Amino acid sequence: MIKLTEMTVGQTNVPKYKLNNGREMPAIALGTYLGHDKSGMVRSVNKQLRDVVMQAIDVGYRHFDTAEIYGTEEELGEGVRRKMEEGAVRREELFITDKLWNTHHKREQVVPSLRESLCKMGLSYIDLFLMHWPMGLHLRDWFPRERQEQTLDGICTRVLVVREIFFTCTRNTDVLQQVLMALRFRLQTAITSEDYTHSDVDFMETWLGLEDAVRLGLARNIGVSNFNKQQLERILREGSIRPAALQIEVHPQIIQTELVQLAQRHQLVVMGYSPFGSLVTRYGIKFPGPTIDDPTLVAIARRHHKTTPQVVLRWLVDRNVVPVTKTVNPSRLKENIDIFDFELSAREIEIINKFDEKTRYTLPSFWQTHAYYPFEKVDNPSADPFIKH
Repeated sequence: MIKLTEMTVGQTNVPKYKLNNGREMPAIALGTYLGHDKSGMVRSVNKQLRDVVMQAIDVGYRHFDTAEIYGTEEELGEGVRRKMEEGAVRREELFITDKLWNTHHKREQVVPSLRESLCKMGLSYIDLFLMHWPMGLHLRDWFPRERQEQTLDGICTRVLVVREIFFTCTRNTDVLQQVLMALRFRLQTAITSEDYTHSDVDFMETWLGLEDAVRLGLARNIGVSNFNKQQLERILREGSIRPAALQIEVHPQIIQTELVQLAQRHQLVVMGYSPFGSLVTRYGIKFPGPTIDDPTLVAIARRHHKTTPQVVLRWLVDRNVVPVTKTVNPSRLKENIDIFDFELSAREIEIINKFDEKTRYTLPSFWQTHAYYPFEKVDNPSADPFIKH
């Protein structure tokens, strides 16, 4: 991978990586996952996420990461559209990464699901579409198939009657088309229920759906997330369109050297989520591992006149891994992106590598009996948070 250019926004110079189809990805992303609690996904309150996205654009972020399951697509889209309307940024300067959820793994479900995401964001395409996990999960029908078809046909006929009204309300016919097609998909999924039992849909079938999205111009690049070495090798071997990126958990406690090197040998850009590892609390819990005041990290930070979180983010960058950061704190936004004016030495990188314990903070062991589960199994899997017990 080659850093081709630098984006200069204010005082921030952000390198970009060349993807294997010639397009470019900014070397740091702002993630929009807000967490998970006993009630489910944490949601933005009072447009907080929208405002954070707008602040992030002001300080230099151009790469944003979301997913269908996060429930943040709408506010992300609202934030970037507002900044585009202000003239602060153009769509072609932004890089939006989105992810397909597990209940839409059949080939015929992939494109409609993406259209719905585009409808939520008010965009006509995304820059990178990832398969969130290799495992498919079931949707359960609420009504018999015959009743579903009657219901859909009746409602969608009414939608077509008011189509001309929609045309008078927007000049972007691409977005309008996403709205109409996404509406049908939403109507269909509205009469089904996600029961989250395991589906036997092969992830290569899902990959064909992602390839369809590229051919339709809805996604500029496609890739995978949370795949292991063998699963990634199969995508590379059997797919018609090569993946552009791999997103995995990477931080000092799980450095993923073998998987990162495999992906980079095949010209995939690696994106690393949860980059801070044990430096931050998770679920209100402080986990074992290096802390923000760890003496080793503090010594490196002092040499470079940086903070320990900045050192950890730079450690990813110096390994050619794109950090997917997450914060709603304006000062942290600035701190996290201020990492492109220094480099770690090979010795410093090796020192940080020694924290590796292969510790995962994203370990959905409740799915470990699935045929395509990508991680090591544990003796006492956790309860499935997606199923009401």
